[in-house]
Amino acid sequence: MDTLTTLILTVLANAIVTGVIVYLIQKKIDNSFAKKMEEVRVNLQKSLIEHQIKISRTYPKSLEVLEAFNEKFQYFLMLSSWSSRLTEKLFSSKEVVAQEDLMDLDKKEIKAIGDCETYLLHNRIYLPDDSVRELEEIMNRSRTLCFHLSFCRHLSQKPEELFPLWLEFEVTRGEPLFEKINPADKNAAIVFIQIIRDETNKLSVRLEKHYKSVADTIGKKDES
Repeated sequence: MDTLTTLILTVLANAIVTGVIVYLIQKKIDNSFAKKMEEVRVNLQKSLIEHQIKISRTYPKSLEVLEAFNEKFQYFLMLSSWSSRLTEKLFSSKEVVAQEDLMDLDKKEIKAIGDCETYLLHNRIYLPDDSVRELEEIMNRSRTLCFHLSFCRHLSQKPEELFPLWLEFEVTRGEPLFEKINPADKNAAIVFIQIIRDETNKLSVRLEKHYKSVADTIGKKDES
């Protein structure tokens, strides 16, 4: 075999070997790429399923939390309605009630509000941020109304001496609840109690509207 033929065969052999090596490397790369793509696809599908499960669990839980919160809040409203009528009666009849009895009613109302706040604190994770803010505003307003009603109830034991002074003080502070009250009016206490009752009922309506809004939002997402 002459030198030229040997050289040609050597070049061809090297080319074949190189081609085989390149093919094997390319094959390995293709297999690795395909494997990576399959892993990405599986992970995306897994994330999608987990997201769907989270949504299916969270949205019904949101309504469940709102329903339970509303149930606790309605109990507070019942106490508030009863205590406002009792306070109104105390001013009208000038009946003297033992301080212990007044304090007992205060504790029941405070506990009812506290139960709502505690429940919201433990379950806020299931609610959208705007929903948490709405419930917190309702609770803060409820606590303010409860405080004023309690203070008013204790003042009913000495209405002629203390109640007008308290009204004048609150009016100067600019509390919106007192804008429609004339401290010189002999029925100012009754008017004030009725205002508190109306404001408390508005909070109940506000909570109901919020619940319906959340329920409608969830319904629309389910449809889509």
